[in-house]
Amino acid sequence: MTMKFRAYDPDKDVEAIHRIWHEVGWIEKDERKEEAMDILVGCSRALVTEVNGEAECLVLTSPGTIRYLDTELPLSAVTSVTTSRVARKRGLARRLTALAVANDAVDGALVAGLGMFEQGYYNQLGFGTGGYEHWIAFDPARLKVGLESRVPRRITTGDWAMAHAARLARCRGHGSCNLQPPEVTQAEMIGSKNGFGLGYCEDPDGALTHHFWCRTSDVEYGPYTVCWTSWQTRDQFLELMALMRSLGDQV
Repeated sequence: MTMKFRAYDPDKDVEAIHRIWHEVGWIEKDERKEEAMDILVGCSRALVTEVNGEAECLVLTSPGTIRYLDTELPLSAVTSVTTSRVARKRGLARRLTALAVANDAVDGALVAGLGMFEQGYYNQLGFGTGGYEHWIAFDPARLKVGLESRVPRRITTGDWAMAHAARLARCRGHGSCNLQPPEVTQAEMIGSKNGFGLGYCEDPDGALTHHFWCRTSDVEYGPYTVCWTSWQTRDQFLELMALMRSLGDQV
């Protein structure tokens, strides 16, 4: 068996990395999902491990920033670590992730972060356990907001650049992260099943000021998953909550 750690080559590796993501269940046999993957890979720093002439392990990192108190620190966000079925338990993911993070550190990243589902594995690379993500299910009609929302603007996949700019400009606190490439947002929007957004443009220049983006497997009844919300002021946040509440007569 021959192995080679190298940069991703779109002319050579695209079918192989699609196969990896299909094998791990990250995408389905869907052209839009594959399109979203290609966009994400294209805007990322992508490394592969080639085994016997085929890419069998893929690691993606994205440049960004993390807020530490009032300071923005350069961030290496590890957005994908995936290994095909034929290359498991050979240390490829660990070694390739270490190489990707080291390369980003050379380029100036002071912090590296990732989302994990197996606590302990990434400790081998120096990662610790940070804050947990909390997914909460609720009936929108039960939101108690003392105001009515205005008529919103529809947000579609074609608005990805505007949506990304709004995410970068959102209200942020300690520990919040921004991923810099706009295509990260484009890929997430395109890859969202039945994705849609609602929001408002209050800036004089017409920029999107506050919005949310959803996906769902059942458009008629839901549930809807809110992928993100973006707002700059408390009043804007409350308006988004009132807007979500307005969906409660159906979802």
